[in-house]
Amino acid sequence: MEYPVTPEVRALLTRVSDFLTTLDVDAYLVGGLVRDTLLGQTTSDIDIAVSGDALESASRFATATDGNYVLLDEDNRVGRVVLAQWQIDFASFAGTIEEDLARRDFTVNAMAVSLPDLLSNPGKVT
Repeated sequence: MEYPVTPEVRALLTRVSDFLTTLDVDAYLVGGLVRDTLLGQTTSDIDIAVSGDALESASRFATATDGNYVLLDEDNRVGRVVLAQWQIDFASFAGTIEEDLARRDFTVNAMAVSLPDLLSNPGKVT
């Protein structure tokens, strides 16, 4: 499936992906941005599911990018990084991404794209 991403979003996602790779964290783009991009719409809200501690990842990413870190949900390990025109929510998942998606409601929140796959194979992401 083709998954078009604007150059601006691609640059931001590349920065997020490269940073999370240094932390040895698997990362997936989930939710609204997946839907909105497929529909040709724009959004400034980006949701990333990570295999590690999302609060640590978000806090460290905020520091590295001079963004602002916001704790959203300590129990469920959800943190937000606010940059100039973007909000990036980091959420932890346990097990596999498929298991995480199965726990979500059966809507747009149950869609995910591997961040490295999206960036390395933009025309052939499934």
